Amino acid sequence: MAVEAELKLGMPEGLGERVLSHSLVTALAQGEPRTRQLSNTYYDTPELTLLASGVGLRLRRSGERWLQTVKTSGTASGGLHQRQEWEMEVAGPALELDRLDAPELAPLFGDPALREALQPLFTTEFARTTLDLAGPDGTRMELAVDQGEVRTLRGSSPISELELELCVGGVSGLFDLAIGLTRDLPLTLEQRSKAARGYAFFQPPVPPSLPAPPPLSADQPLQSAYGALLQWGVDGLQAAETALLAAATPDALRQWRPAVEALEALLALFGGL
Repeated sequence: MAVEAELKLGMPEGLGERVLSHSLVTALAQGEPRTRQLSNTYYDTPELTLLASGVGLRLRRSGERWLQTVKTSGTASGGLHQRQEWEMEVAGPALELDRLDAPELAPLFGDPALREALQPLFTTEFARTTLDLAGPDGTRMELAVDQGEVRTLRGSSPISELELELCVGGVSGLFDLAIGLTRDLPLTLEQRSKAARGYAFFQPPVPPSLPAPPPLSADQPLQSAYGALLQWGVDGLQAAETALLAAATPDALRQWRPAVEALEALLALFGGL
């Protein structure tokens, strides 16, 4: 089991070459870009039991290899996705559920009723171009440009995104590079995983709402409280942005204003400290 940390950025289709040739990227590049086709099938029960349990199950084909992957929902905030991941090579295009015997997974995947009900739900098909990067502070990351499509029997949606996955070092290196790229390129923080976009076809839309403020304690250090509240404000703003971009409805527009006002109030409250 590993803990995955990656920063995900959405981008207009066709922007991949400009990302790979950007001076900030070429200055850190180790070797040449590599491109491969990836085909992924996501599994769940008709009742979406895995989703309700905060778990995703995927079977990936990469060339002649087949990989079975389980990920937890983890956290996604400010475009940074952090989650537990179990990945193993399997013999072919079939799940090997008996191998999901980690203590965190066994109670779920050991259930005979769940195993019987699992079925393919949706697929993602995309080209992935990867490049290894190394920062001057020793940070190592993998840059990936993904371009393709989420496909379901209920519809499809495009995939066009940039991922910066941390290999060695702290996450600040991911943000430093992302901030530099967004100064020149039309990139946006992406809160949704590819799996979340596939699941969206099987769930009713959730009305946008400002998340509840984080719990704070009287003895909590000021820096910690400010960080928690600032993250809350950014999460609310991004939720409103996602809803507004998906459908410019009156509800989405009404949510934008309180999200902005909450973040402005927070910055004003701590501005003099």
